[in-house]
Amino acid sequence: MFRFALFFCGLFSFVFSVVVYRYYSALPSSPTAIAVVHVTATTVRLIWASGDSGPVDPTVSYSIFYREVDGGSATETEVSDVATTEYRITGLSAYTTYLFRVAAVNNVGRGLPSSPLEVTTDQLGQ
Repeated sequence: MFRFALFFCGLFSFVFSVVVYRYYSALPSSPTAIAVVHVTATTVRLIWASGDSGPVDPTVSYSIFYREVDGGSATETEVSDVATTEYRITGLSAYTTYLFRVAAVNNVGRGLPSSPLEVTTDQLGQ
């Protein structure tokens, strides 16, 4: 967010203007349109649209969070420092449902994650 203040000073019939601006740093917005491009028994390839992080503090990377939905560990796995808006998660279990979320990171910190996306991997041999 930018705030502008404009000051006028008269000196010997010249008008000088000084523009003073101040900006407030902010966390990036959540990525949007998270989707699956390709699924196998052990991999999921995700894509997403970057959130609106603005020109002041642009997004520098993304973090992906995922966990098994049923019967698996409640522990969430994080993949950090993803430089693009797509990523292939490997080492997943076959025929298992996972929840995926993506968060943008800028110089201020990590923003809120995207809405969760539920994906079920294929069965082995498919």
